Formats: sequence, structure tokens, C-alpha cells
Amino acid sequence: MKLISKPRRLVQTVALGASLLLIPVLGTAGNLGVAGKISSLGYGLEADYVLSDKFSVRGQYNTLDYDDTFKEDDIDYEGTLDLSSFGVLLDWHPFGGAFRVTAGGFNVDNEIRGVSTASGTYEIGDEEYTVGPNDNFRADALITLGDGFKPYLGFGWGHSPANQGGLLLSFDIGVLLQDSPDVDLQVTGSATDPFGNPVDFSSDPTLQAEVQKEEDNLKDDLKGFDLYPVVSFGIGWRF
Repeated sequence: MKLISKPRRLVQTVALGASLLLIPVLGTAGNLGVAGKISSLGYGLEADYVLSDKFSVRGQYNTLDYDDTFKEDDIDYEGTLDLSSFGVLLDWHPFGGAFRVTAGGFNVDNEIRGVSTASGTYEIGDEEYTVGPNDNFRADALITLGDGFKPYLGFGWGHSPANQGGLLLSFDIGVLLQDSPDVDLQVTGSATDPFGNPVDFSSDPTLQAEVQKEEDNLKDDLKGFDLYPVVSFGIGWRF
């Protein structure tokens, strides 16, 4: 199972910090905005720099680590949503005001990890299996929502090139153009089949074939996320 790349996060954070330090050196008063963000990509920090009366550029870092229970294909998981992204966006302000059309991309490392070990009835593939308190059943799911560079398209309002400074508010709607999420499902341990017979997923190839069917079902359920929606709000200051 893939693990989150901590070094990658460190590089992203350092890169954004460097951009925040260098941009004021390049510009004049009123050209730089810095804002905190909350979005479907997580909590973030953004630097916005005006290039001309119609164009500006943004650098953005987002992250979120959230634990919760979720159900997928009738299986309850204890899961962790882990989001990390670093993006560079070019804004076009066609009317010279706050409205903007945005294109760019994000380097993302977004995933959900879940584990299920509780007693109960599990539908795996085409069959139902019963897990009792003495069984050592375990299901581990890794759902990769996005990995690597993903193009972004959107529109929004914020950081007008005509604004000379002060409070900065922003709102954006867009999509990340990514592949359908990938799923890795691993099931091990004992259970009882529909006929009351004890089975062991760790050693039975027939049961592993049912696990593969369940993995394919999960992929089919999630295929609509090849367009990942991004909605964001921000508040900051323009210098």
C-alpha cells in the first residue's frame, strides 16, 4: 500500500514559502496578496501576484488530514482522508475587475485509507460473509483520488488588479481534470460463508477472486471522480 510522501510535502511547503519571500522583491506596492484558504482540497495558503491590468498569477498549498467512518459498497470502514496539493494558477480578469477565469494545475497526493475489522455481515464480490467476534477478519482499502500533476480549470472572484491594497476576499469554483480513482483492496482472515462453512480469505484463491470483484465494484462506484470538484473561499490582505 502506498504511503504519503512526507518529503514531497516538505518540498512543497518550502517552495511556497520561498515564493512568498521573493514576490514582494519583484513587485511594487499593491501587487501582492496573501490569503488563507478553505476548500475541497483542504486548508491552504495562497500568494497572488498581479502581472498586468488583466492577468495575475497564484501559488497555492493545501493540506488536510481527517479521520472518520465511511461506508463503501455496504462495508463500514474506519478511514483517513489525506489531501496534499501544490498549485500554480494563471488568472485572466477579462473586465479588469475581481471576476477571473483560471487555468493551471496542481501536483496532488490525495487518498483515502480505510480498515474494517468489526463483526457483522460483509458483501464481498457476489457473496455475503459473516464475521464473528472470534474471527481475525480484516479489510484494508486504499483509494487514490489523485497522484501527480493534474490540470485545473475554473472561475471566481478576488484580488482585482485595480485594487491598490487592503482586505482580500476570494471565491472560486473549478475542477481538477484527473484520472478515475484507483483502488487497492486487501482482505485477510477468517469468516463464515453463506452456507455456514468457515473460510479463510488469506489462503483461498476462490475467495480472493471475490475480493477482486469487490475491488472492481469500488472502482466502478468512484469513476465519476475523474473530474474532482474544487470550491474554495479565502480571506487575506493585499499589500
